[in-house]
Amino acid sequence: MKRVVNKLDNTKVEVVCDLDEKVWKEAQEKAFLKLAKNLELPGFRKGKVPTEMARKHVDPSKILNEAINAVIVGCNDMVAVAGNVLQGVGDGSGA
Repeated sequence: MKRVVNKLDNTKVEVVCDLDEKVWKEAQEKAFLKLAKNLELPGFRKGKVPTEMARKHVDPSKILNEAINAVIVGCNDMVAVAGNVLQGVGDGSGA
């Protein structure tokens, strides 16, 4: 994953992350597995739904949302490790 940090002014920075297709696919798969752990279908215990059935029942938009959040956190971590401090970056939930 390649990242570029542009300082816009004293209080703002722009972070641009360019990720490989492989990294994106891995993030989507991890997101799917995380969501599948909480999936409940009749006849199966929570999280024990076979993968192929789970793929039919997990909302693709939720997979994308989880994957995007994971990639953003990863990019922000890379920026922080590089010596740049980011505060208040997130989804606005305050968590």
